[in-house]
Amino acid sequence: MADHNNNIGDDEQKPTEHRPVPGQDKSHDEEQEIAGQTNGEEPGQEEVILPESDYQSVKHFLILSIFSFGIYPFFWFYKHWRYLKDEKNMDISPGFRTLFIIFSGYSLFRTFQKLAREKGYQGFRPLRLIFLIYTSIILACTISINPPPALAFLALFSCFLLIPALNVMNFYYQKEQEGYRIKQRLGLDEKIFLGIVWTFMLVLSFIS
Repeated sequence: MADHNNNIGDDEQKPTEHRPVPGQDKSHDEEQEIAGQTNGEEPGQEEVILPESDYQSVKHFLILSIFSFGIYPFFWFYKHWRYLKDEKNMDISPGFRTLFIIFSGYSLFRTFQKLAREKGYQGFRPLRLIFLIYTSIILACTISINPPPALAFLALFSCFLLIPALNVMNFYYQKEQEGYRIKQRLGLDEKIFLGIVWTFMLVLSFIS
C-alpha cells in the first residue's frame, strides 16, 4: 500500500511533457532562412547590385534637354563620345569632339548606327539629315545676338530632332548591356547639372 502511495507521489512530481506542435519546432535561424527564401533570396546569398545601363529613355532625355534650355544635348554628346573612348578603345578626345560638335556630331551617330546594326538593328534613320537640321537651328540661334522668338523656340525644342539617334543608341545598349539595370529617375549628377544651369540663368537675368 505504501509503495502504491509513493508511486502516486512520484507521478505527481514529474514535469508535464510538452509535445512539439507541428510547424513550431524550428529554430530561430531556420525561421529566418525560410523567410529569406519566401522573399526570393537564396540562403547565404548576398544581394547583387547590377551595373547601370547607358540606356536612356526618351522622356528622361527630353526633360533634361528642355529644362536645361537646350544645353544638355552637348553633355549627351560628350557622354557617348566618352563611352566609345573607354569601352571601344577609340583614340579620340571626347571634349575636343564635343567642342566642335558641328563637325564631329554626325560621326557619332554613324558609329552607333554601325554598332547597332552589328547587334541586329535593321531600321532606317536619316541621321545625316537630322543632324544637319539640328546643327543649323543651334548655329543660327547661337550667332544671333537677339534671336527672334520663333528661332529661340525652335532651338529650345530642337532636342526632339535627336530622338531617332537616341533610339538607335538605346537599341545598341539594350543588346550590349543586357541585364543591366535601367535608370528610372534623374541621378544626383543630373540634378546638380540642372541646378547649376538654373542658377546661372537666374544670375544672368538679374545682371541683364
